[in-house]
Amino acid sequence: MKLYLTLLFLLPSLIFSATHPSDAIAKINSLVNSGLETSLNKKSDDSTFVRRIYLDIIGRIPSIEESTQFIENKSPNKRQALIKNLLMSEAYVSNNFNYWADILRITNDGGNNIRVMTAAYSQWLKKSLRDNKRYDDMVYELLSSDGNVWENPAASYYLRDNGMPLDNTANTIRVFLGTRLECAQCHDHPFDNWTQMEFYQTAAFTYGYKGGTFPNDKDSNLSGLKRHIAALNKAKFAKAAGSDKIRPVNNEKQLQDFINNKKSARFIERSGLSRDEYIRRSRKGMEATNDMKLIQYSTKETIESLFGKMRSTNLSVQEKNLQLPHDYQYDDAKPKDIVKPATMFGDKITVKEGESRREAFARWLTSPNNPTFTRVIANRMWKKAFGVAVFSPVDEINDFTHVRNKELMDYLEQLMKDLDYNLKAFQFIIFNTDAYQAKVTASQIGTKDKYDFRGPILRRMTAEQLWDSLITLSIENPDIYLNSSKNDEALVNSIRAKYNSIEGMDTELFVNKIMDIASYTASRDKEIRDLRVKSLEARKEQDVDSIKKYQKDMREITKSIEEKTKNTLAMSSSGSMDMQMMDSMNYNNKGNKNKFQLIKQEPSANLSKNQLKVHQSQFKQFEKMLTHFYRASELSSPSPRGHFLRDFGQSDRLSIQNANSSPTITQALNLMNGHVYRVLNNPHSLLGRKLHASNSTPESFEILYQAFFSRKPTTDEWSILGQETKISKSEATKNVLWALLNSKQFTFIQ
Repeated sequence: MKLYLTLLFLLPSLIFSATHPSDAIAKINSLVNSGLETSLNKKSDDSTFVRRIYLDIIGRIPSIEESTQFIENKSPNKRQALIKNLLMSEAYVSNNFNYWADILRITNDGGNNIRVMTAAYSQWLKKSLRDNKRYDDMVYELLSSDGNVWENPAASYYLRDNGMPLDNTANTIRVFLGTRLECAQCHDHPFDNWTQMEFYQTAAFTYGYKGGTFPNDKDSNLSGLKRHIAALNKAKFAKAAGSDKIRPVNNEKQLQDFINNKKSARFIERSGLSRDEYIRRSRKGMEATNDMKLIQYSTKETIESLFGKMRSTNLSVQEKNLQLPHDYQYDDAKPKDIVKPATMFGDKITVKEGESRREAFARWLTSPNNPTFTRVIANRMWKKAFGVAVFSPVDEINDFTHVRNKELMDYLEQLMKDLDYNLKAFQFIIFNTDAYQAKVTASQIGTKDKYDFRGPILRRMTAEQLWDSLITLSIENPDIYLNSSKNDEALVNSIRAKYNSIEGMDTELFVNKIMDIASYTASRDKEIRDLRVKSLEARKEQDVDSIKKYQKDMREITKSIEEKTKNTLAMSSSGSMDMQMMDSMNYNNKGNKNKFQLIKQEPSANLSKNQLKVHQSQFKQFEKMLTHFYRASELSSPSPRGHFLRDFGQSDRLSIQNANSSPTITQALNLMNGHVYRVLNNPHSLLGRKLHASNSTPESFEILYQAFFSRKPTTDEWSILGQETKISKSEATKNVLWALLNSKQFTFIQ
């Protein structure tokens, strides 16, 4: 019977309701042991294990309470139980979002143009992880979805590479099939077997997608609005020009370009007018439609005020033929020949009836019969746990790939299939193996270096793990603050509600509403332009009062336009208000902030008035310090340059898994005297309150070691710490806190 039937890893609620998968764990233990040159590293102690498993599964160190509860637990199955609980937690979603967002290059860099797309994409990924969606289903959705992102967020996969279909193909093959095809995009691969023809044949399956601002449905109200404006413009132009046989133009340049075109003579002849008369009438038409330019501009402003500048929110797909490049140089085809889709390896693809080429490609790629799909994800998950893969790199399989333990890799691949691509089930088994629970190997393992998996390797925390661990030291319950998740959900829901409300209207009614709003906006445009001129003049005169007055007047006009837009669109034909539209229009005014639940450290009874003021000031400072002090998955993706996360090597998401784990001087300075040290040292932080409540200097030292390392100081460490007990408790605590924060023991995963 398949293993997944034993484990019941089909629904999140049933994920760990079955018996321990001892057979799979025992098999992996046997395969690892058979490949050992010596023996496994000794089993890690509880304090080392609890810190490691928290970092590997949920991306942060455990709190003092969490580590203490585990260490004091006497159950023989407590490690298995902890692994289960962590895999089922919301914090698992947070940590794994960071991992997959790096692979999929989910980024906010692009401003408002991709804000909605990124929000929908992030939401989809977090929900997929939360629901424990099968990995093959996740990938199939990414490769086959289309439509608008608030209904089909997985379409964001192609929108992420909008306008770059060949690059998207290279990324797809690299991420999901572990093969680097980038070189074959321009020429036959110099170090591998792939040809340029094979690259183009693969790319032909998904070629033809296009990202757009709005759904391109010809029957949509938004398309109807565009047609209405175009018809108004055309009719007004024709009336002023005295003929509907004169081609509408918007400006003098368009007119001159048309006149200078060789084909214009035939067009002018058909109009029955002389060349000069045609030009004169064209200019009359242009003059008559000048006011329409303002209406068109105001209409665009109205739509953008509703939806934002959403240039990547809709994926439309037309199965276009892909041509070879103009400089194709091989004998098997000519430049610009049309390329028929074909697979690189494995089974040939047969497109089924009613199936698109992309869907057929997605079915082939995610099939258990695909030669590398399962192997790559099994190897990725192993590397994620151990810090070193069974074969490296994980995304460059070729004739020179060295597999460190072939029997182990074959079994992991089959195990992934038997588990129906359930990543939580797969990780649960790996984390319960003897090899994972052994002590780390403190050696740097290169891509081609031998390693027999006698234990995980010693690794630096990722930027996200370090940031999230520092937050764990600073506030209670860091996992409950879903800042960007809530904002993303609110944004996507708002856009969905607006779009559905608009598309639910009668087209004529919608067009009339927008034209009414556009006319009002156009009528206020001159006022705004005049105020801007006056404001600039006031700036030259350094007249601060006038500047403030003009800016206030402009804000009031802008607000009146917003109110006009909201009220006009929300008003039904019967005169009642559409409350769904009203709610969606109010999105920007809603408070979506997820405020921290802070506990103020009560002052000592014997403090003087000045000391009380200092105490209160410290709390206010602490509140300010916590601005955007959310877990990495709940911040901008990625964080802006100069942020702690970027300084510590967070990926810029421009390329796949582009994070940097190398230490820098900036990192050292940041930990020595940066923002995070001031937060931790504040008496109102979680750590600060625990230290304040301690009864002695040695007790404070124990608290610090438990917080940073999940253990108490060793005998050797006590001998060093003894020197600090000779000074005040406050100063000694600051010194040791600073030392532990800047220690390699804190920033590494043992």
